[in-house]
Amino acid sequence: MPILFVARAGGFGEAGLWQLGLLGSDDITTRIVSTNGDPLLDFGHLDLFLTEAAEPLVWQPILAWIGEHSHGGHGHADRDHP
Repeated sequence: MPILFVARAGGFGEAGLWQLGLLGSDDITTRIVSTNGDPLLDFGHLDLFLTEAAEPLVWQPILAWIGEHSHGGHGHADRDHP
């Protein structure tokens, strides 16, 4: 099963990385969004929705990953059956 893990570098966003090894998937993609380098001032959870930088840094990469994983190769999208 393909997994996309998206986290923000601000605060404790990277703390969830350790859980990925528990999932048993060989297809794991991680994206840690950072704009600053200082965990206290870096990209945070509200920035996912409130900043204009979210579209190119978060939402477009998520859409691209979904597209890559829904057209063969990694994943499979069955459009004939629910």
